[in-house]
Amino acid sequence: MKFKALPLIASVIAVTLTTVPLSASAQMRFNRASFMSAQAQGKPGYGAKFERLGLTDAQRTQIQAIMQEGRAAMANVLTPAQRQQLEAAKQSGNKRGVWRELNLTEAQRTQMRQIKESQQQRINAVLTEEQRQQLAQMKGNRGNRRQFRNR
Repeated sequence: MKFKALPLIASVIAVTLTTVPLSASAQMRFNRASFMSAQAQGKPGYGAKFERLGLTDAQRTQIQAIMQEGRAAMANVLTPAQRQQLEAAKQSGNKRGVWRELNLTEAQRTQMRQIKESQQQRINAVLTEEQRQQLAQMKGNRGNRRQFRNR
């Protein structure tokens, strides 16, 4: 009885191609679960990226304040109608693409960009050098995941 390697190799490749996306999906669900768990425990919900940085309690408090100020500043840039639309999207849980639907003016986009940049600079000032490097690496990996998903 001859053993044929080609079907075996093909099945190994097929299994590999199906398990890699599933493990990436499971990792994203785990990150989302850790985010939701942190919020349920009353911890600020920075998302999984901040959880992996090993922040001290003082850093968490500072970053939470920075993010709250940033959200408030962004809300002040919006018109009352845009704020209402954003709030309705949050209430319904349908946040995907809501910022595109707000029809921001170019001036609003510029202000938002400035707020985000300022917020990021302030957060970076709170982090240690090692944490800043980890965060930069995670952001680089985020781009790779997007490319993988868009294929």
